[in-house]
Amino acid sequence: MKHKIAIILVSAALLGALTGCQLAVPGLSVTSDRLVGIFATTTSLDLGPAGRIDATAQTQTDQDPDGSTQSQTVYDFPGLDGFYLMNTFNDDTGNSTYTTGSDSMTDIAAFISMTNDDQTGFTLKGTLHVSLGTYEFHMYAIRQAADGSVYLMGSGDQSIFVGGGAIGTTYSQTFSESNTITTGGQSVTTSSSVEFKVRIEATPVDIVIIEMDSDNVQLHSTQYSPGDVPETLTPDADTAYLIVETHTVDGSGNLGAQRAVYSRGDSNLYSFAARPDGICVQHITDIAWPK
Repeated sequence: MKHKIAIILVSAALLGALTGCQLAVPGLSVTSDRLVGIFATTTSLDLGPAGRIDATAQTQTDQDPDGSTQSQTVYDFPGLDGFYLMNTFNDDTGNSTYTTGSDSMTDIAAFISMTNDDQTGFTLKGTLHVSLGTYEFHMYAIRQAADGSVYLMGSGDQSIFVGGGAIGTTYSQTFSESNTITTGGQSVTTSSSVEFKVRIEATPVDIVIIEMDSDNVQLHSTQYSPGDVPETLTPDADTAYLIVETHTVDGSGNLGAQRAVYSRGDSNLYSFAARPDGICVQHITDIAWPK
């Protein structure tokens, strides 16, 4: 499952912005237990006598259409069914940060900040899309210890109740903290903020991709079931742009349509498919425009 993850590094002199999953940032090493993410589940968890559940980790390598590969650390909380969003820290790779999320999470963005007065921190955001229905998501803090291990623990009675809102309604829960660490007589303040959003969507019924030429004449169209849009789409040589039309149905049975336009400057198109439990999963399709 591919993710588009934006990581923005901001220093006192505004260093710039970049896109990816991993970023080397001196000064953001883990020297104490800290907040790094949120785990959401529709079932209240039994955290056991320790009051925490440890994560297991493994490296997953994905191959892009151009043959290049990228690796990401995939975390698993054994026996748990839920959704996570996290930004972990790794001293072994130059104090780098690594941003990951469950397959169902979209719009993942990490904002890394550094200032000249020994303050560092990050803000992490991501969105879970659901079709119309009623849900209760229980929220748990994901933390990382100084030894690099990751675990989740309770954060009080933190929940998001989703239901009754119009299409496009967004609910959110934010966890945040700030810590000051003194080492060798020097104090460094670190802050963490994680926002987990849940957005209501209409249920996709089918997806139609229309190819248009430079004179705005339709060349042809192809209809797909949600989830069956190919991983790579190669338009015709005469295609100037694509129209992606998603036909939907709401909770009252009303039909609707959403349109998005993709030009030759776009390398991906996006679509959604609803799972049986109502969670809408985003699919990213690479567009292989003819030369």
